[in-house]
Amino acid sequence: MKPPILRVFLSGGAGNQLFQIAFAHYLAKVNNTKVLVLKPKQKAEVQHAEISFYSKHFSCEHCDFRIHGGFNLINKLINPWNKHKEHPRSDLYDFRGTPYLSPSYYSTLPQRKDYIGYFQHHEFVQIVAPEMFQEINSQIATNISEKEAKTSDTFDFEIIHIRHGDTLSPSNKLRVGVLDSAYYERVLKINSRLDERIIITDDLIGARSILRNVEYDQIYGPQDLSVWSALHLMSKAKRVICANSTFSWWGGWLAQKAGAEVFIPEPFFYSSSLSTGHAFANPGFTLTQSSFLD
Repeated sequence: MKPPILRVFLSGGAGNQLFQIAFAHYLAKVNNTKVLVLKPKQKAEVQHAEISFYSKHFSCEHCDFRIHGGFNLINKLINPWNKHKEHPRSDLYDFRGTPYLSPSYYSTLPQRKDYIGYFQHHEFVQIVAPEMFQEINSQIATNISEKEAKTSDTFDFEIIHIRHGDTLSPSNKLRVGVLDSAYYERVLKINSRLDERIIITDDLIGARSILRNVEYDQIYGPQDLSVWSALHLMSKAKRVICANSTFSWWGGWLAQKAGAEVFIPEPFFYSSSLSTGHAFANPGFTLTQSSFLD
């Protein structure tokens, strides 16, 4: 009997989607079946959800990736992310309320057809690391220019990632938090300067303010680098100082695979109600005491 095709529905920005895709590969591996990864296309999406891991259909050995075209209203109806938590469908697992559970928990559950959630745990990534590394690099090569692909390997540079964006809203500032200058300076004080220091940020003005006491060589904002270009640049760095961002985490993960030092904040978020446990503590990452803007 042919095993059923399982489905994982995507949501969020590139960093969130990469964790969801890693979970899809995990499902494919442990269930020995094909997994369909879906992102229904809608006109009225929140801004960060427009940054998708992929922009067209493609397939790999384990997963089929599809963006649904069609009518906006129909997509809203078929996308379980548009429903409230505790979705009543018996064939759906909804893990939005528990984003940091490890694979040991999921392995105890009976199989269902559809899955939604964040699945943000480094152990999922470790289980499917070869698949994710190959797939991300393949997509980077497809989506960056020839000039960007020739990033020099003849000098050592470090990346500092600064996240502001939606974290500056009053509610998110008290939950997710905005890392202050002390966190970044704490890392820089214990490490010698490399040949070049590059800043990647979603807020040029805010990043300059945070790093007013830090020397750097280049700074890139969202108008300067695409998601893929930013990931590519981070993957080439010899040191990555991450923000409390899943996108930042993935940039650090790619760089670490090539031998880089990676630093992440601990705790990852400001509010204790968002405790991630050890979900983001990828083996080899250096946990650095975080501090946040008031």
